[in-house]
Amino acid sequence: MNGSSWLRFAQRSGYSGLLLTTFAISPTALAEIRSSDCARAAKYSESKRGVSMLVLQNGRTVFEHYANGGSAGARWPIFSGTKSFWGIAALAAVHGGLFRLDDLVSDTITEWQNDPRKSRITIRQLLNQTDGIEGASRLQRTSLRDRNAIAIRLPAAAEPGSAFIYGPSHLQIFSELLRRKLGGRSTIGYVEGHVLNRLGLGRLNYKKDARGNPLPATGFELTAREWARLGELVLGRGNYHGRQIVPTSLLQEAFAGSQPNPSYGLTFWLNQQAPSAREVDVERMLDLPWQSAQWAESCICKDAPADMVVALGSHFQRLFIIPPLKAIIVRQGSGANFSDAQFLRLVLIQHLMNRFALGCVVVIAILLFIVVVVAVGLGGSYNRLVRLQQTVDQSWAQVQNVYQRRADLIPNLVNTVSGAANFEKSTLVEVTNARASVGRVQLDPNKAPTDAARLEQFQAAQGQLSNALSRLLVVVERYPELRANQNFLSLQAQLEGTENRISVERGNFNSAVQNYNVGVRSFPTNFIAGMLGFPPRPFFTAQTGAERPPAVQFNFGSPAPAPAAPAATASP
Repeated sequence: MNGSSWLRFAQRSGYSGLLLTTFAISPTALAEIRSSDCARAAKYSESKRGVSMLVLQNGRTVFEHYANGGSAGARWPIFSGTKSFWGIAALAAVHGGLFRLDDLVSDTITEWQNDPRKSRITIRQLLNQTDGIEGASRLQRTSLRDRNAIAIRLPAAAEPGSAFIYGPSHLQIFSELLRRKLGGRSTIGYVEGHVLNRLGLGRLNYKKDARGNPLPATGFELTAREWARLGELVLGRGNYHGRQIVPTSLLQEAFAGSQPNPSYGLTFWLNQQAPSAREVDVERMLDLPWQSAQWAESCICKDAPADMVVALGSHFQRLFIIPPLKAIIVRQGSGANFSDAQFLRLVLIQHLMNRFALGCVVVIAILLFIVVVVAVGLGGSYNRLVRLQQTVDQSWAQVQNVYQRRADLIPNLVNTVSGAANFEKSTLVEVTNARASVGRVQLDPNKAPTDAARLEQFQAAQGQLSNALSRLLVVVERYPELRANQNFLSLQAQLEGTENRISVERGNFNSAVQNYNVGVRSFPTNFIAGMLGFPPRPFFTAQTGAERPPAVQFNFGSPAPAPAAPAATASP
């Protein structure tokens, strides 16, 4: 049964609705985050020095909790979570026509044009930190006079696009590029005007250096609800409260990983390698030398949806954005040995249970569908075998009928012939005995035999009777009074017709048996035929001389043979 046949079967049988309903429901469609699960996650977070936890789903507050000195109105450092706001600002600049993501940085920072590595760096590589420039965490020092100048003079530690090197240098260089694209106008003013003000965020700490350059890599302090606005922007596909800050298609650029690190997009962390990848502690990985960090086949939480994106800051500041659940989860804290994966599993336990349950439903539905298809297939095979068997039995009944008709003619034939004077009694005895032998082979007249030996006995007995009748009719040629007997002539005609019908019905029976045996032995019916009581059936076989029909012609125009002369008597 091919794919289209299966679909047609499902449509005819009414199971298509079940299947379509099952597969149309995604694992996340049934996932409603419960406040009781959030409470357990909050308890875990609080034990790891968490200060705030906020969960929003479908635009409403599911859970909100503060501990360890945190409060709804208190701002908290989000550290590297700041980067994601600058990433959105970069996309806004692309939308505004200031540059394209794959433009060369050296087109604007012309000091790089003669450097064999830096001259090939793109703006996209600055934003996903694969430009090869060293991370330079020292750029975060407050004593620096001009961070931008220091950043653009940093050496390239690797070929552009070949390595993920995390640090503040990349966005610092981007800040200088944006400043030059703006013709010296304030980069802070641009970010505020195009992103932050539209999100209702103000009075933020930019950690400016002596020249007024901001530090895009870190610095913002936000309440949990303020940080959640960035999540609303992402869930809104670039739209926040009716204002399209970034086009949807452009926003998707932020969620594409790179070859060196598939788990990092344009300033956002990604979970796209879940569920098959290994879970990693991102902050511990970032503490390793960049040459030792292994980002391939890694994820934040294998049980969270693969399209979850994260704005992430040091000391376990987290903004989890889960588009399929339409959920935003904010967690802020003061370090400690916190696990993103464990925290998310506590929050999403209902989602995981629903996903498991739905998986079971899908498996059961598939198995049920397979069982139904197999049952229908077996039922169809069974019904076909029944039809073939009935055809065989009907053909056998016809064979029995014509043989019985012949047997019924024999007593009258014998009585008619025996009335002739001096008729050979041995021939009559042979016919009578042969008829009696046929009667001793008892076969069900309504059910074709399955035992080849029994059918062979039946055929041998009938063949013996046929031979005896042939000899009887040959002997009759010698008796003119029988050839003139109307009763005998009628019996002769009936016997001729019966012999012809026997030949025809035996042929029909053999054809029916052949069709039946082909059905019984064909795949996949052969697997069930024996179990369901459909053994192969034997054929009638041709006997020696069967290629020549019995001689039953009566040459009444020929003279009767002269009586045999009496044997000579020896003289004494």
